[in-house]
Parts: sequence; C-alpha cells; structure tokens
Amino acid sequence: MTKRKAIIISASFILLFIVIFFALVLSVNRKPLPAGTVDKAVIQPISSEIYTQHDYDDAVECIKDYFPEFKNCELRELRYQGDGRESYKESSTGFQTMVIVSDFYAKDLPILYWSDASWNYGNMYKGWGWVLQRSTDDSPWFISTCGYG
Repeated sequence: MTKRKAIIISASFILLFIVIFFALVLSVNRKPLPAGTVDKAVIQPISSEIYTQHDYDDAVECIKDYFPEFKNCELRELRYQGDGRESYKESSTGFQTMVIVSDFYAKDLPILYWSDASWNYGNMYKGWGWVLQRSTDDSPWFISTCGYG
C-alpha cells in the first residue's frame, strides 16, 4: 500500500467518524426533554392559622399543574413556608399570598444532549420557593413568581 493510499483511507475513516458523530448528536437532540414529573412528590401537611387545608391543597395543585414546564425534572417535596415569614393573608398589592417551598431533582441529560443550561442537570434544588396569589378566598391561586430568594 502506498503512502498516498494510506492517507486517503485514514482521512476517509476520520471523515466517516465525524459524520456519524454529528448524525448521533442531531438524532439525540431532536427528541424533546420529557415534562417534569410530580407523581412521587411528598406533600407535607400544613399548619397554619391563616390558611385552611383546602387553601393549601388548591395552591399545591396549582404548582403541580405548572411543574411539567420544568423539563427533565422530578418534584420531590412541597411544604408550606409558614405564617410568620413571607406568607401573609393580604399583601401590599391587595392579593392573598402564600409561599410554598419545594425540593426537586434536575435529572441527568441523555448522552450528547445539548442543553440550554436552564438547570444544573444531575443536581438537587432545595428550598425552591413558589409565591402564589389570589384576589379572594374563592378565586383560584396563580403563581406570581418562583425561584430562590
């Protein structure tokens, strides 16, 4: 085998490897990440002089309905922050406000998956806050904001 022929064969194998690699990357990234899951979440009981169990259950359902937006994440726990801190019956905006704290796990990404880096995948997020509000006792809760802080 001549030197030129060996170089051509080597270059062909390298090029073939590159094409196969990028084909794999593209096929993996074509599939969307799965929605966030809530089915294994532990819901801690509420102890409040402000809110009823029904109020709390409605707020928890609001979070559980929204959580699928947290792609490739698994909700582990929800708990009421308490009456004495940031949660209060009437906020300065006139809305009733409840703060619920959660723990969730951002699952590892599939191999070769390119992420937008929304989460540090493979890590647990503890103490993620959810600020929920409603205008009256009978109106539905909505998520005002969520995150750390």
